[in-house]
Formats: sequence, C-alpha cells, structure tokens
Amino acid sequence: VGRACKVTDTMPGICRTSSDCEPLIDGYIKSGVLTLNDVPSCGLGAWGEIFCCPTKPCCDNSTITSASTSSTTSTKAPMTSGRVDVPTFGSGDRPAVAACKKIRERKQQRSGNQLVIHIVGGYPVDPGVYPHMAAIGYITFGTDFRCGGSLIASRFVLTAAHCVNTDANTPAFVRLGAVNIENPDHSYQDIV
Repeated sequence: VGRACKVTDTMPGICRTSSDCEPLIDGYIKSGVLTLNDVPSCGLGAWGEIFCCPTKPCCDNSTITSASTSSTTSTKAPMTSGRVDVPTFGSGDRPAVAACKKIRERKQQRSGNQLVIHIVGGYPVDPGVYPHMAAIGYITFGTDFRCGGSLIASRFVLTAAHCVNTDANTPAFVRLGAVNIENPDHSYQDIV
C-alpha cells in the first residue's frame, strides 16, 4: 500500500486497498475510461487485494452528463464480533478466488501453444529486492527451470513436493539472485 504503480501506460497510480480505491475508480468506470478488468492488482495485503488506483479522481463534473445525480454516504458500524470482513472489489470474490479467475481468463484467451504468464498484476523489481527467492534448475537438454522456492537457511530451500518427488529429472542446482532467469547478463549465483 502506498507504492507507485501505473493504471495504464499514461495514467499514474498508487497501490491502495480495495475500500480506498473503489471511490476513486468509480468515476473512471462510469465515464467509460476504464472497466473493472482494466484495474491492475498490486498484490494481496493482510485484508484483501491491493489495487493500482488512479492518483486523481476522474473527470470534472462538466465532462460527465447523467440523467440524475445522487450521492450516498455510508459509515461502517463498529466491529462487535471477532469476525473480520475481508474487503472485496468488483466481483465480490475473495482476493485468492479473484486472482484464480484472472488466471483462468488469461488461459482461455491464449492462442495456439503460446505460454501464458501466471503472474497476476506483477511488476518488475530491482535486483536484490527478493534475495531469498530461488529458481530450481534441472539439467535436461540444457538448463530448465521448472520450479521456484525460497531460501529458508544457508543450505535449505523450501519448495513444493512435486518439484523434488518426480519420476523425471531431479533438481540439479538452485539459482539465487536472478531477476530474469532467461537473461544471462543479470547477476546471480548458482548453488549445486
């Protein structure tokens, strides 16, 4: 929350919770400048999905014409139980469900045998931002990275079971510090 982002190539934004973003994005949606699907995700926060929200409200009143104008103000009642409501945005789904739906939609839109990126609302990072992230390398006909993990101690990487319990090749090495595993110019360290 609070990180700079881009709603579109020409529209700057800031990462906000769905409850903070919804009032700002509403004008863009009503004016047809954006749709809910155009609003990029910044990731998941403790209470729900974080969205890339425009820095300024859309359009002054002279550019939007409406048959009727109404305003609604609401306040949240104080929490009286131990239950916490997770904010939702747009579809009303929980953040994880909404992210899975976005991935499923992208898979359906792919053409031919083209690979689909499974990162929802991702953004480029600078080298060294996630030094604990590991790419797990397999030796087949060249180097193949099929799994990822996280460095949890100087000699241990935590990964999914299917990455090591496989009838095919077993992991040969772990690559740390790579921002782009396909770019040999990036600095990284392979650990055997």
